[in-house]
Amino acid sequence: MNKQKILTFAVIFSIVGISTLYIFSAQNSTRKMNVSEIDEKLLGSRVRTEGVISDISWFSYMFLFEIKEEGHEGSLTVVCERDVIEGLEEKSNEMIPGAKVMVEGKLEEYEGDMNLRIDSIGELSIQERAISNFTPLSEILENPGWYEGMKV
Repeated sequence: MNKQKILTFAVIFSIVGISTLYIFSAQNSTRKMNVSEIDEKLLGSRVRTEGVISDISWFSYMFLFEIKEEGHEGSLTVVCERDVIEGLEEKSNEMIPGAKVMVEGKLEEYEGDMNLRIDSIGELSIQERAISNFTPLSEILENPGWYEGMKV
C-alpha cells in the first residue's frame, strides 16, 4: 500500500469514528425538563428536573420521595437505592416536604407508574430548604393554653 491509500483510509476511519461518537453522545445526553413535561415517550432516557418534595418514604433498602412542579397537579416518584442512601446522611435533615430539589436520573416504569431512578448522590441537590412547622411536645406541654382547640 502506498501512503496515499493509507492516508485516505485513516481519514475515512476517523470521520466514521467521530460520527459514531457524536451520535452515541447525542442519544445519551441528559434532558432538562419540567415535571409536567415528562411522559411515557421518555422512558429509558436520562432526565434532569426540579420540584418540591410532597411525600417521603424511608425504607431500609431504598428511599422514595415524590416531587411536584409548582402550579401543576402531577407528581414524579424519585427512587434512591441503598448505596445512594448511605451518601444521603448529611442531606437527610433537609429532605422534608416543602424542600425544593433538583434531581437527575433515568426514567423507568414500575407497576404502571413512572419513576426517576437516581444512581448517585451527586444527582440530588437541595435548591431551597423547607421551613419546618414542627412544634416540640415539650413546648406544648409547658403552655397547653396556647394550643387549646388546635389539632396538634
